[in-house]
Parts: sequence; C-alpha cells; structure tokens
Amino acid sequence: MSVEWNPQIKYYISSQEKLIYITFDYPHKETGFNEFMARLVELDKDGNELRLVIAVIISQNEYLFQPLQPGRYKITVGPKNCNSCGWSVTGPLIIESNMKLNACTHFSGFRTNAQHHLDVLSRR
Repeated sequence: MSVEWNPQIKYYISSQEKLIYITFDYPHKETGFNEFMARLVELDKDGNELRLVIAVIISQNEYLFQPLQPGRYKITVGPKNCNSCGWSVTGPLIIESNMKLNACTHFSGFRTNAQHHLDVLSRR
C-alpha cells in the first residue's frame, strides 16, 4: 500500500521538564490508518543520527517523550504498517543541559494550549 500522508509534526519542548510533546494531523478516514509509529532519534552536533532512543506504536495523534537526557533529537511519525507512505520528520529538537531564563521551552505550530495537552496525557 502506498498512500500520500505527510502530516506536520507540532511540538512542545521543555528542557526544564526534560520532555518533548508532539501532535500531528490525524489522517483522513479513507487512508485506513489508525495506528502510527513515533520514533525519537538522538542526533550528533552535525545532525547525524546516533541511535534510536525509542519507537512507540500509538493510536492517538499525540505522544509525550519523557524523561529525556539533554541532547539533540529528531522525531519521525508515520503509519504503523506502511513504510512507503508519507513519513514526517522534525528538524533538530534540543533539550538543553544549562537552564537559561526563557530559553528552555519551545513551541512549534500549536494553536491551542500545549500545557492543557500535557495535563491530559499525564492523566492517562
């Protein structure tokens, strides 16, 4: 099966809480996708892949990677059983080791309150 699906990954990074929260657009029902693989990959300083940190199968269009060590990461998301379908990839995401005021939390593409999403996930 090859279906075009390239969702934008929206993310919230907190170096203070050592986490990355992601969400992405749920595919159209016609695709038949209802399970996804989210992969967290550690990167070196040049953006090259060092190792797979975790790969998880999820049925929701959100996930919380926690706790994380300081470092550079990227996240890929795609349909669980379709490697030829559209997979989305973030750029480098950084968990800082030195906490600087106003430099530890980053948002990308959120239209809603990211903290609300974190609260909901923590209750599951």
